[in-house]
Amino acid sequence: MNGPGVAFECEHKHGMHLWEDHFLIEIIDPQTAEPVADGQPGETVMTTLTREAMPLLRYRTRDITSSFPSPADADARIAG
Repeated sequence: MNGPGVAFECEHKHGMHLWEDHFLIEIIDPQTAEPVADGQPGETVMTTLTREAMPLLRYRTRDITSSFPSPADADARIAG
C-alpha cells in the first residue's frame, strides 16, 4: 500500500492500530460489498488520504479481517 505500512501493533498486542491520518479503512462483505458491523469478518477496502502521485480509491485487498474499538485507546484497530 504505502511506505513501511498502514498499521502498527502497540505493547498491548491486541491487534493493529491503523494510521488513520493516512488511510481510510472499510470492512465489507466480499459478496455484497455492503459494510459489516464492528467485530464481524469482512474484506478490507483501503483508500489513501495523503498519497499524491498515485492515490488508491477503495482498493479491495481480498484480505478477510475485522475492526473493533481498541481497549488501549480510542483508535480503531484491525485484526487479521
